[in-house]
Amino acid sequence: FMAERGKHSAARGLCHAVMAYDDQEPVDRYDRDATVMLYDNPGCWIDRPCSRAVACLHEMFGIRWEPDLGRYQVCLSPEAKMLAADRLAQVDPGGRGVVLIHYEGKSAVKNKNLSHHWATCMIGAALNLGRVPVVLNWRGGLPLPPGAKVFSDEAGRERNPADTAWPGWGGDAEHLAAVVGQAAAFVGIDSGPAKVASATEVPALVCWTVHHPLQFHDPAPNTLHLVPEEHERMVPLAGSAARAAYFARAYRSRTYAGADDLALKAAAWLGEVLKS
Repeated sequence: FMAERGKHSAARGLCHAVMAYDDQEPVDRYDRDATVMLYDNPGCWIDRPCSRAVACLHEMFGIRWEPDLGRYQVCLSPEAKMLAADRLAQVDPGGRGVVLIHYEGKSAVKNKNLSHHWATCMIGAALNLGRVPVVLNWRGGLPLPPGAKVFSDEAGRERNPADTAWPGWGGDAEHLAAVVGQAAAFVGIDSGPAKVASATEVPALVCWTVHHPLQFHDPAPNTLHLVPEEHERMVPLAGSAARAAYFARAYRSRTYAGADDLALKAAAWLGEVLKS
């Protein structure tokens, strides 16, 4: 398996060999190579997710998606677990429990990203519950309340010079999975970190605005999806009773009405999972 450096580590333990694009490729080891072209799937199934991964299995390899196997998975090395424990101890020396918050991604930002107000609400909810909020991929513009931390997985450096509690650390799927796996909860948007969170057992909440989880996120038992009240009219459900029934059966979800309700519902979920 070969992918961008950092993302390639998600496949460690799942393949015979895992490489980044700039690694030396052992070309003589393989009978066949396949360039995986991922594309948005508008949805044509009523018995499985309409995600890129499921479409890739079907179109490129002729493999049917199996519910028992259709779960995100990241294998963790002992070194990754130890590094994550060290990082979390630095931001949470009292062991109160870290809440990871991710509200700004890099792709389709108008369809995914949430507001600074939403992030501030999540930080406040975590602090009120006695936990340590840590914002992932923070890009500036949010005056952090006292007690909130920042972790940037971009460029291996701290993005907020005023907050030195979390040392710079380059982005890596395995290390991020190790961090999420030792956190108290994850709350975020439709993006890579959310899929990494769904590969753990940690309570995870994914908030959706324009996109729909049936098309962009495979089911995971630890993950709850907050979707708009009108989500059954969104692609790929688009009024399909059969797809709506599959979504209700295979995914854990709740609905919200408007931006303010999204923040309230997300904060309420945090209270549920952190008090249980």
